[in-house]
Amino acid sequence: MPSFNRQSRLWPLVAVVMTVVAICLLIALIAVSARKPGTPVRTCGKRGGVSIEDVEPAQPGPFHDLTTRELESLRSFLESDPDINATKLRNDRPLGSNALVQSYVSVIDLYVPPKAAVLAHLEQDQKQPPREALVVLFRGDKSPAVVEERVCGPLPGVVSCRMLKSSKRRNPVEFSIRPFNMLEFGALIEFLLRGAVEEKLGFLLRYSFGISYANCEENPCLDFFTSPVSTSLLGNIGQRRLWVWAHYPVEYYLLHPVDFAVLAVMDDADPTTYRVDKVWYAGRLYSSMDELAAGFNTSSIPKTKRKMPERGADVFSSLHPRGQEFLSQPQRPPRLVEPDGKRYSLSHRQVSYLGWQFNLRMSSLSGPQLFDVRFRGDRIAYEISLQEIVVTYSAHNPMHQVTDVADSAGYLGMMARSLVAGADCPESSTFISNTVAGQLVKGPVRFPNAWCLFEHNSGLPLRRHMGYRFVHGSFYGGMMDSHLTLRTILVVGNYDYMIDFSFHQNGLMDVRVSSTGFLMVSPYSVEDSPYGYRVQEHILGNLHHHLFHFKVDMDVGGTTNNRYSTLDIHKDKTLLTTDPSVTYYQTKVKQSLKSKERDALYKYNFEKPVYHIVHNENNKTRFGEIRGYRLQLGGMSKQLLQENKNNERTMSWSRHQLVVTKHKEDERTSSSPYAMFDSENPVVDFSTFSDDNDKIVDEDLVFWLAMGLHHIPRSEDLPLTATTGTRLSFSLTPFNFFPECPSMTSSDATRLDLLNSDKPSEGVRIRRYYGQEEETCALPTSTYEKQVKENPDAALESSKFLGLL
Repeated sequence: MPSFNRQSRLWPLVAVVMTVVAICLLIALIAVSARKPGTPVRTCGKRGGVSIEDVEPAQPGPFHDLTTRELESLRSFLESDPDINATKLRNDRPLGSNALVQSYVSVIDLYVPPKAAVLAHLEQDQKQPPREALVVLFRGDKSPAVVEERVCGPLPGVVSCRMLKSSKRRNPVEFSIRPFNMLEFGALIEFLLRGAVEEKLGFLLRYSFGISYANCEENPCLDFFTSPVSTSLLGNIGQRRLWVWAHYPVEYYLLHPVDFAVLAVMDDADPTTYRVDKVWYAGRLYSSMDELAAGFNTSSIPKTKRKMPERGADVFSSLHPRGQEFLSQPQRPPRLVEPDGKRYSLSHRQVSYLGWQFNLRMSSLSGPQLFDVRFRGDRIAYEISLQEIVVTYSAHNPMHQVTDVADSAGYLGMMARSLVAGADCPESSTFISNTVAGQLVKGPVRFPNAWCLFEHNSGLPLRRHMGYRFVHGSFYGGMMDSHLTLRTILVVGNYDYMIDFSFHQNGLMDVRVSSTGFLMVSPYSVEDSPYGYRVQEHILGNLHHHLFHFKVDMDVGGTTNNRYSTLDIHKDKTLLTTDPSVTYYQTKVKQSLKSKERDALYKYNFEKPVYHIVHNENNKTRFGEIRGYRLQLGGMSKQLLQENKNNERTMSWSRHQLVVTKHKEDERTSSSPYAMFDSENPVVDFSTFSDDNDKIVDEDLVFWLAMGLHHIPRSEDLPLTATTGTRLSFSLTPFNFFPECPSMTSSDATRLDLLNSDKPSEGVRIRRYYGQEEETCALPTSTYEKQVKENPDAALESSKFLGLL
């Protein structure tokens, strides 16, 4: 009887549970029936009617990179013109080192028309100026050999190639200071490393390091890296010297140097004249290979003996994952999702995004460039471009000691080759191609993933405020900082430089540079210890200084009425308003208009904080205040080298964090591809740009910005340095340019307030102005693996030899 009563009491509970289950099943059935049979889940990002187009136009605009058609047409002209007679390229037989004594095309780049002609076309509907190309020719066929820079056009039907003439850039240029090229390195291997060095010192290399530069079919051969000796150290602009130092062929080879190097003499165009001047071995300098060989055979010199490291995945220098996992089971990292599709468009290298518009291009010579940058129809800048990257090293050993590298010697834009979806850029990015002229094989070379373009948010609000308490208003307003980023990564030898151009909804644009990649290290020695720290058994991480230079041609309110003023923040000694007997200290601002170029040479002074403002006298606010843009310098670094000594003269732009000059067509660039070697007599001497001390009031102004960072390597830089902690930036920020923050028009905003301010207890209203659609969408499938399968060279040079440095 008690048991029956217990069961009878359970029945109501069971009935309730079954009812709830039935209701849930009914809801699920309704949800399923609402979707038509076979209707797929929408893929995230598939909405929107924006245009994304990365194809070469039949009639490219004034800023568009050279097209395949133009490059092919120009190449035919260069090979057939009797005055140039360029060496013919073939796909079945790449050029050999003998091409150095011929007329060899080293690089081809767009020659952007004069600014005045371009603006007349853009603003006054005049005819587009003819498109032309800048061609760098190695004239080994001339006596003496020289490097020529020629402007060829009009494209595509080229009729002439004139010598480039500029008051700030000599032409032709000494052959000894030519940029790096594959032909030269091929000759270096053939005639020196596997020739004279192997013949005289091969036995020493095999004894000391187990391998040498020869017999690579049977055993791995030593790899090599070169350090330039600039002409100021030689005292002769006509000489060319490279320290060629040996490394073990292990991933990554620069982290496995051995204590051996030769100083190569490469003055002449004829590679058969290459020879060895000096030798470094086991911490000592020898005047010749014969001296070292004789000393080694008589056992009268210090010797070194090392075993080649294992070439497996666990070696400290490899990028194979190793060590204890953070997670017990791997999980996918967060991904960027565009639920309603892309909010930007791309057409013929012109990008439009939420009020922003700009043209992008990749200069083969100097890297990424933006032109005609506008916000809400106003041109903010005509040009924003990378000019140069320099790294200066310090050491006792002669190889590192003289390594002051001006990376444009390797043609910076040709180093933008392969961005990896899901690692370098979000998988939802738009990847943009870059086409360059072939150097050793026929035909242009196309890199489909040279740029990536994506909208994202930083996880930070662009703006926000919460008045939480009723007495503070009981409201919230804010929005995430969703912005557009254009990215490229230049791989210059061991270092990878990530360059981002970002465009924000409040009218701010910033440029960021981040460094990653492998260290360039020295064999450890006590003598080198003042210049770094020992980070592994055999190596020392050398102190070095990264420096970057950018050109920003500002056009605030036009080209003829630009002014540059600093807003100087001073100490203000005054009397307390409420009690004049009390002396009170605060700060005040004073505007200082810079009238001449030499007034605008800026070195950061911590004691004198300033704002840098570009403004237009004829275009002020309704209150009569200056209206313009602020240049915010966020990556300043002190260059400590002695002015006009050693290699400093070739990087004179690094003396100041900001330089302002009047726009001149002859002052297009602050550096040149010869800067690696030309310190005895720089081809472009930036320090002369301000010598004429031009007036800069109500003129077309150009701003030159230097950034940098000192890097003292540590063990955590192995195997790669990280981008975190290396980011440098500058920003263009509106200053009284708009009556209020431009982002107030954005539908990205969110607002919270009370449903009824008179009755707060009724609750809170949430307004998301971009909508609250809850429809599910599926993550898009990555297409990168398919792209690499169809075109392996989009990722790594694999299926064919591209013949590029």
